[in-house]
Amino acid sequence: MTSEVGGESLPVHISGANVARRHPPVFNRLLRLCAAVWLGMVALSPALLLGASLPAGFIETDIFGFWPEIAGVTFDPNGVMYTWERSGKVWVVENDVKRSTPLIDISDEVGAYDDFGLLGFALDPNFLQNGYIYLLYVVDHYHLVNFGAANYNPASNEYSHATIGRITRYTARASDSFHSVDPASRKILLGETASTGTLGRWAETRRAVRPLLVGTTSAASPSR
Repeated sequence: MTSEVGGESLPVHISGANVARRHPPVFNRLLRLCAAVWLGMVALSPALLLGASLPAGFIETDIFGFWPEIAGVTFDPNGVMYTWERSGKVWVVENDVKRSTPLIDISDEVGAYDDFGLLGFALDPNFLQNGYIYLLYVVDHYHLVNFGAANYNPASNEYSHATIGRITRYTARASDSFHSVDPASRKILLGETASTGTLGRWAETRRAVRPLLVGTTSAASPSR
């Protein structure tokens, strides 16, 4: 299919390279127009270059490190930042520096595919006293049906299979300033088995679930 442009027959579907080659003046004018529009936007909106202005009481800080799939952040009462990745790792950030080892890594258990993964994390309201942390995630089907077996391989997964959601509690060690968790403290609050792993059973752990959903640690302590 062709179209008449300036007395010349040209294909309707043409690339920018074709336009530049056949009509250099038109292409150059288009580039100049785009540049002028962009510069005008910058001139009218300095925030595009300087960043958004922050309300009183807020600051902007760069946190260095490799962050592949951050799902969220939260803070303890001392202002220490905890951030979690969808793949199943939780990191501690102190004085704007990410620690070299994660607080916890449950990547082999988490089904991190599509929009799933470790999507919720919360500190207990009494975290500095009891060290409790809560994790909400989709369980990898392979881990669900094979964990504990002699041939279990933590590097294997079965993504996109029917599986369950799970809420688990761990205890961070006060002895090392809450920089690691005690693996033996693991307690599944919801989703211990395939038949109990529906995230519709809110009543059983509703007070544990609330901070995971709203991203705060201000809710009352969950039932032990």
